[in-house]
Amino acid sequence: MRKIVIIIIKRNKSKNIYLSIFKINIKYIYNIIGYNITKQQKSINFGNFVDNNLGITKLYKSKKRMELRLHKNVLNLNNTIKLY
Repeated sequence: MRKIVIIIIKRNKSKNIYLSIFKINIKYIYNIIGYNITKQQKSINFGNFVDNNLGITKLYKSKKRMELRLHKNVLNLNNTIKLY
């Protein structure tokens, strides 16, 4: 089985830059739950993609991309380092 790794570069309000690395567990991808479609039916929020304590996942129809929005507490995890 192949390993999937996500590398995230995040900038906070203080303009500091952080680097985080996450390993994806493929069996959770098969159990993604789609819920909360917006009124205009332009985006969908997903569950079971990342832990709710880490962030949310949203799929945008018009942008044709999936976004992973992380909470600020991710900066305090062991897999995150401050670059600048």
